[in-house]
Amino acid sequence: MKLPMLWLSDWIDCPLSSIELRDALTMLGIEVAGISDIEEEPVLDLDITVNRGDALSIMGVARDLSCLLKIPLKMPKLAPFSTSLGLATITIEESLSCPRYTGRLIFSINVSESPEKIKKRLRLAGIRPINNIVDITNYILMDIGHPMHSFDYDKLIGKEIIVRKARKGEEILALDGRVYGLDEDILVIADEKRPVAIGGVIGGQETKVTSETKNILLEVAYFDPTLIRKTSKRLGITTESSFRFERMVDRDGLVFAQDYATHLILSLCPEADVGEIADCYPVPIKEKIVVLRPDRVNRILGTSIEPEEMKETLSYLGFEASENFKIKIPSSRGEIEREIDLIEEIARFYGYDKVQETMPESPVTAHFNKEYQFIEKIREIMRGCGLVEVINVSFVSKDILRLFGFPQEDVVKLLSPLSTDKSFMSPTLLPNLLETAQFNISYGNKNLALFEIGKVFLKKDERWSLASLMTGGIEKNWAGDGRDYLLADTFGVIKRLFAEIVGVEPEFIQTEQGFLKHCVQISDIGIAGIGNDAITNHFQLPSPPLLFELDTSKLLVLSKEKRYKESSRYPGIKIDISLLVKKGIKSGAIAKVIKDTSNGLAEEVRLYDIYEGKGVKPGFSAYTYAILYQSNQRTLAMNEVEKIRDVTVEKLKSVFEIELR
Repeated sequence: MKLPMLWLSDWIDCPLSSIELRDALTMLGIEVAGISDIEEEPVLDLDITVNRGDALSIMGVARDLSCLLKIPLKMPKLAPFSTSLGLATITIEESLSCPRYTGRLIFSINVSESPEKIKKRLRLAGIRPINNIVDITNYILMDIGHPMHSFDYDKLIGKEIIVRKARKGEEILALDGRVYGLDEDILVIADEKRPVAIGGVIGGQETKVTSETKNILLEVAYFDPTLIRKTSKRLGITTESSFRFERMVDRDGLVFAQDYATHLILSLCPEADVGEIADCYPVPIKEKIVVLRPDRVNRILGTSIEPEEMKETLSYLGFEASENFKIKIPSSRGEIEREIDLIEEIARFYGYDKVQETMPESPVTAHFNKEYQFIEKIREIMRGCGLVEVINVSFVSKDILRLFGFPQEDVVKLLSPLSTDKSFMSPTLLPNLLETAQFNISYGNKNLALFEIGKVFLKKDERWSLASLMTGGIEKNWAGDGRDYLLADTFGVIKRLFAEIVGVEPEFIQTEQGFLKHCVQISDIGIAGIGNDAITNHFQLPSPPLLFELDTSKLLVLSKEKRYKESSRYPGIKIDISLLVKKGIKSGAIAKVIKDTSNGLAEEVRLYDIYEGKGVKPGFSAYTYAILYQSNQRTLAMNEVEKIRDVTVEKLKSVFEIELR
């Protein structure tokens, strides 16, 4: 917002130079981006934060300066005027979207050029003068922060105003010359037949004030800030009005704005006839009362401010304080909700530079988040395996859901997506990990080993997940020849995770997953495999990616079951055993039988080869296990191990009809 010092002087006798004013406003939290000289007048360019809608006016900034300098505001003196016209006809159909709407009829006006005083102030504020009526509405907007609109009353069909939602298929030719298509989510100001303005955003061409206009209807309203923000974003238009409505205007200042504008119009058109204000306020918004505790103010800030000084500060800012410090919040300060907000106001004007550094009054106790520590442990292990962490947004497209086999009804859809191709919360980390790989490969980085830890979302729950991608390979270096990444590399990372976190080897079970080839299920907490052709082609990868994804919450449960034991000082005996196994029998179940029949001596059972082909009956696979037998008490003999092996084979035959190969 542009702040002309010439205009500021209408509200406060400010003794500060433009440089001093810049520094003062900065200390109050109002950033000054620069100072310009326009028409030989200093103009400050202000960056107003989103929570300070009250500061989007000359009066709002002047009020802050009034409190800082302890100089009273110079409120406009409005000459009395008589009303000879009746009330405008106004109907609010959407009271939640438009809680309050005021309108006033003014007849027999003379539309002409504005006086130089008004035109110069508007030019300094960056607004182009148009005519006296439109200029006055823009003057009020900049002066006291109330957006206004003037309708040519004679062009309103039915001579009434209806505040309603747009109907499907309706359009409006706006003041900017563009035609906007409307829908049922957009609030419009309409007459009997059509929309004549987009509520809180922009007026329409068909009812605008021109040099031919004789009778007008003045609008001053309060609109729901969230709705105005959505409408502005949906239509791709931001105006001075919408910018202020999004940040809340003073709903209790509407009548003053009407009288102020009428006073200015009558000063230019003294022969005009004026009507009473039609004030539609179906459900008045309750005033807010916040209790302030002076001792808490000083405890929070580490100061010794007197209670009367606190009251004085708040009084200058428009707050009303009772004897017991029940503070009535002015409607112009809609962002003030809690006691801490009032404490911040007091701190702003006391001066942050005067707040001394103090030690906390109570001891600080460290709190360790176990879930966070667990995730950090996973990060450490993954980096130790040579993978690089990436962070992606948690949104995916409808096409990605279809590619990965997720039904839309199971996935969370965004109400207001940032873009149409990212309109769903991601139920898996893999798609965005693949997009990261695609981006890197397009820039020549073809050897990738990546991982991501983040949340995934379904309608039924959200959880932490760990995903990994490998593509390309290891380049040739001093340590040896290069090679492509293998699925065994992915399994190796998973085994390392389990070894570090759980203390046992993961169980790999062959399964089917639409987007993966050679897919295995990992101990009921995730999947691993090679991306199929559809995945490879969609993400334009030179070779199928190696992927896995684990549910970290389930991994955390397994980690709680981790047990430690002393390593044996006695040598073990390794043997291989090859079995003919019917398809469908889980390797983990076989390994369990091997351990259960070993009298506690099977220290390690590892499946290291699966063969199907010549010499193996259809419907069967040849599984080869490496088994380490070891005792903590003594050295084992070979004949003892062979007896255990024979018992194991007999048990496998009886339970699974497995044969020794």
